[in-house]
Amino acid sequence: MPADLHLHSTASDGTLSPEEIVAEAAALGLTTIAITDHDTMDGINSALIAGKKHNVKVIPGIEINTEWKGLEVHILGYYPDMFHPQFADMLLTLQAARRERVIKTIEKLQRNGIDIDISDILAEAGGRCLGRPHIARALIKKGYASTQREAFELYIGPEAPAYVPRFKLSPEQAISIIIQAGGVPILAHPGVLARDDIIYYLLKHGLMGVEVFHPDHNARQIQIYLKIARKLDLLITGGSDCHGPRGKKRGLMGKVRLSTRYVEELNSAIKNNPTIMLPECKL
Repeated sequence: MPADLHLHSTASDGTLSPEEIVAEAAALGLTTIAITDHDTMDGINSALIAGKKHNVKVIPGIEINTEWKGLEVHILGYYPDMFHPQFADMLLTLQAARRERVIKTIEKLQRNGIDIDISDILAEAGGRCLGRPHIARALIKKGYASTQREAFELYIGPEAPAYVPRFKLSPEQAISIIIQAGGVPILAHPGVLARDDIIYYLLKHGLMGVEVFHPDHNARQIQIYLKIARKLDLLITGGSDCHGPRGKKRGLMGKVRLSTRYVEELNSAIKNNPTIMLPECKL
């Protein structure tokens, strides 16, 4: 009964719709998945409905982008109440910040002679949560780059001429708000950070688990994070971080298959009833 608890849909920067993700998960023999889009839960309701159709349990989730000591730190949240006032306010703030960042990036691109506007980005994002991957896809479509990596390197990455810094939310803030909303905060892919001290630091601020199993973790790192999680009595999660077969980012769905016992431990930690059908979040 394998699970994949780190998946991205078209509600953020994935290339499959929530319904398509659930159907693909069923075809792959996954029994439990989590939709963990960046800074939004817009796709959860559609996934929950599709989950009933395909007999796949869908865990409502989110991946919040934060910054700590100059590092980009991602905090996964499972089962948060998206209508909790402070949580909903945070999502609105993050959505507004993402849109503002995209607009400023477009302005910089235009000043550098790139023929692009907000309609091009909205066409890639479907009018939902905006992000730099959507800008990269628009640049590729217009012939300014051949891959997302090239688009980032030439135009919108940290060293590129159209780079705009992100809105800075701290991981401590994200963890606190997830907990207040009844959710479970998990540190995503710590191996990418190469700063294991952050686990001990965030533990003091309410961190409840670590994403041990991830495509970017080698066998040695998996053993290290298993050991840390067990030593600190933290929850253990994992997922493919799949952005879709056309996303070419991280792993394909099901590449990481989490054992049922870890899912059961996660479920036992939640404060909200996981059987509630959450209505669609309109941001």
